[in-house]
Parts: sequence; C-alpha cells; structure tokens
Amino acid sequence: MKKLARKHRAKKSKNLPEMDSKLEQEFYLLLKKHNFPLPKTQHTFTKERKWRLDFAWVMQKIAVEIQGYGPGHTSYQGMHSDYEKHNTALALNWKLYYFMSKDIQEPNDMLTFLSKALDVTFDPIQQEHRWETDVARARQRLHKRANRK
Repeated sequence: MKKLARKHRAKKSKNLPEMDSKLEQEFYLLLKKHNFPLPKTQHTFTKERKWRLDFAWVMQKIAVEIQGYGPGHTSYQGMHSDYEKHNTALALNWKLYYFMSKDIQEPNDMLTFLSKALDVTFDPIQQEHRWETDVARARQRLHKRANRK
C-alpha cells in the first residue's frame, strides 16, 4: 500500500509539541487553559504500523482524534485508512473519542465529556451566545459612528 504523506502540518511553535493542524493546536491550548492533564501528541500506538493518534493519555489508553475536513478525511482511501487505524486502536483496548471544529469552537460539551473520561474536574465556560456577541458588536459599531458626528 502506498504510504500517504502527512499533509497540512501546523506551523511549528516553540511552545507547542508537534501537531498536524491548527484545529489540533486549538484543542491542545483549550486543554492547557482549563488545566486538563496534557496528552502526548502524535503518539505511535503500535509497533507494526507507524499509525499515530492525535492525542493520547497513554496510561489511561484514552485517545482523541480531531476530525478536520479535507482530502484525507473525505476520500475513500483516506477514510479506509482512518478506519483501519481506529479499529486497530480499539482492538488494542484504546478508548477513542472524536471531536470536530464545532466542538472546539463551542467547547463546553466536549470538555465536560472529556473531563468525565479522564476523571478530572472541569467548570463549564460561561459564554455568551453567538447572537448576543453579534448584537453587542453591532451596538459598539453604531455607538462609534454616532460619536464621530
């Protein structure tokens, strides 16, 4: 089988471990911000193949895969390869969880779920609803325009 190149790598940062995407970086930073135990990134979980899990809490055998939307996740070959990797992880007794960009943008449910899986404490983020934020921004713009005159 032809080996697929790692694509869409996130820019290297001195402060962050190796990750493949901006979404993965955002997920990692959310964990850090909310004092979650930090996982190993890009963990190779089997010696037979060079498969890597996006995030792994190795001692608990808990893994998180961040599912983006791109060539590797929409092609038949990419999906088949992902399924093969994930099925192998499950067969090796890993607990595998999937999150997407929406989960990272609105993280309360994701972080609550993950805190239960990792048995850690998490206080939900108090966020305004998106429309409330949009209304507040519109009011600020109107106020600035009114004060210019």
